[in-house]
Amino acid sequence: MLRKYIPVKDIPEMRDIVKRAQEFAKTQASSPTSDNKSALPGCGINQAVDKAKQYSVAQKEEYIEAMKVQMASKDFQQRIEALEKIVEDCKEKPYLVMACKFPLELQHINNPRKALAQGLELFTLEDWEKTITGLNIINSIVQSHPDILVPRLHDICLALILEVTNLRSCVSRVAVSTLGMMYTQLQKKMDPEVELTAVALLQKVGIANEFIRQDIDAALDSMVRNCTATYVIKGLLAGGMRHLNSMVRKCASQRLLNLAERTDAARLLSDTRGITEYILPTAARLAQDPSQEVR
Repeated sequence: MLRKYIPVKDIPEMRDIVKRAQEFAKTQASSPTSDNKSALPGCGINQAVDKAKQYSVAQKEEYIEAMKVQMASKDFQQRIEALEKIVEDCKEKPYLVMACKFPLELQHINNPRKALAQGLELFTLEDWEKTITGLNIINSIVQSHPDILVPRLHDICLALILEVTNLRSCVSRVAVSTLGMMYTQLQKKMDPEVELTAVALLQKVGIANEFIRQDIDAALDSMVRNCTATYVIKGLLAGGMRHLNSMVRKCASQRLLNLAERTDAARLLSDTRGITEYILPTAARLAQDPSQEVR
């Protein structure tokens, strides 16, 4: 992964920085509390948030601006130094770093419902950076408190579908990965939303770059693994099987193949409504597709 973005000669130095950051995180996680007990994940989070508030808006803005300038430098060494500074600040001024970058993400640990409302509210602002923050909040809640999303699942999925189609690739990728995480964590609870979300993901395949297509593949694979086969088939049929773009048809047919491989052969060829009824005629049609890759 590092070789895709970093010159080979600079990889050892980058790995050293990442390793030091990881070692520091492990040290903090295992360090004892005042009563000689090891700290549990999430302990003292309210205290951390309170301490982060001691920094003024001006201090936070100054820190963020300085980091942005250094991280955007064309000089690789300057970017390395910025990473080193953040690692050092995590040791020396951890609450400043938290105040600048992670206030809402921290809050969800103790109040996930409030954080969810804040995350969805950020989608309504015409600011793509705030939209990404909102997506990250939802992604984090999905992993730690997935059931919190269920009562508002349809609204959340509609909001995510809108961001999947976002013209900013950085926003679209986070929205796609969030849907993938929802398939993984919520599993069959996502069944009612499979058709809408699958259509949105498949439509994006036809206009997306290679990186986003890889993210979409991962999200759809998660859908196939975790959601009910009948709903998955309907979603694939609605979103891709008759699409004019051969890449979309190929993506949908690959997921259909994956589903067939995961489904028991006896069930696949039985009279189970929603499987045999859809999958055999679809497979026959795809076998005659003009695109060799789809066939």
